[in-house]
Amino acid sequence: MKKPGFTLVELLVVIGILGVLMAALLGAFGGTTESARATKCRSNMRSLAQACITKAMADGRKRYPHAGSCEYFDTDSRGVTYGEHRGWISWLSRGKYNGDDGMVSSHQTCEQAGIFSSRDDVMFAFSNGVLWTAVGCNESVYKCPTMCIANKNPRDKSDMAWSYAMSARFSYDSTFGQRAIEGPNSGTRIGSISRPDKTLMFAEINMDDLGGGGNGDWHADCVLEYGASSSRHREQIGFPHKTKRGMIGHVAFADAHVEQFTKPKYGDAKELTELLCRGTNVVFKSGVYVAEDQVAR
Repeated sequence: MKKPGFTLVELLVVIGILGVLMAALLGAFGGTTESARATKCRSNMRSLAQACITKAMADGRKRYPHAGSCEYFDTDSRGVTYGEHRGWISWLSRGKYNGDDGMVSSHQTCEQAGIFSSRDDVMFAFSNGVLWTAVGCNESVYKCPTMCIANKNPRDKSDMAWSYAMSARFSYDSTFGQRAIEGPNSGTRIGSISRPDKTLMFAEINMDDLGGGGNGDWHADCVLEYGASSSRHREQIGFPHKTKRGMIGHVAFADAHVEQFTKPKYGDAKELTELLCRGTNVVFKSGVYVAEDQVAR
């Protein structure tokens, strides 16, 4: 008579089946989790773009907020007056001028801060930025959940401070605030962008640009620079979200709608970044993005 219980072979078969089921469940759960993170990321970027439009409509000059903080001197009948434009994230602190040589030093200690700066510095930068109240004083709007999980400060394991950059097309001082070259009337007017539905306003940070993160890095700031002759200042959009189709990244356009782009199979995304920042319609062809008019030829 056969003894009750499982044979070794039967037990191994059951364990194998359970393993397959667990793997399938974990895969489905992981995909759902990443999908939720991507949804939150898209919502964040839409909120930032909508906040920019709201601020522009309320502005008497109908100009968008600046991508980066900049300082300037205005000369009028009263003499030389120091002024500044705060960016969507800003380290500037009004009114500190150190001499008559045209140089200014109004930045906080986190000047050109990286994404892993101290929390006090980061919260100052958020709250001093022009979008802070427009996004409900909610710091989570500045952070992609996927990027926060994937990238930690190697020293204290803290989350990255922010995950998005605003296109330098929206009025940025290329000297990083070291010399006052911007005037009081600088800024991008709402009507000056002919194709807001095609013009990049916000993109996810490319982690390859971080250079390790931390103070002193030119990359990892809140401004997406493009088209510069120097590779140091020629950045590209990021693709942090893993999908079945490949790695994808989100872009918020100047009309506040958000689209996703697949990481090109060949080369990098610098050309795609420049095309989007310039308002060029692009198509995905043979693994890369090209201008639509090039395909038509």
